[in-house]
Amino acid sequence: MPQHITIPPYDSYGVATMVIHQGTIYLGHFGGSCGDDGAILPTIQEQTRQTFRHLAEALRSVDADLASLLKVTVILRDIADFDGMHEAWSEIFPTEPPARTTITSQFVDDFCRIQVDGVACQG
Repeated sequence: MPQHITIPPYDSYGVATMVIHQGTIYLGHFGGSCGDDGAILPTIQEQTRQTFRHLAEALRSVDADLASLLKVTVILRDIADFDGMHEAWSEIFPTEPPARTTITSQFVDDFCRIQVDGVACQG
């Protein structure tokens, strides 16, 4: 049976943050619009780094890490942020990055510039 894991505050939204099935981790809705102090991060580079810090923390909780990522979908609010996101991405994944698709969408949170979902493997 799949294992459903929900990280607050998403538990109040009725969605799983991660679902694990047979060693595959399906990831949904990771963002990083706020810093650790709660202040809004103003640049796409900062939000990208924070998003992947959150993702790395979640992966560690299920015996995985960023190197375990197989596929990532990066969702940007504004395509004009692509170069800045890619700059931070290149710092996070200097070698052997996961497969990636980048798309744009509107977000409910007015301050959010990036969201990420993806697939990773355990172990």
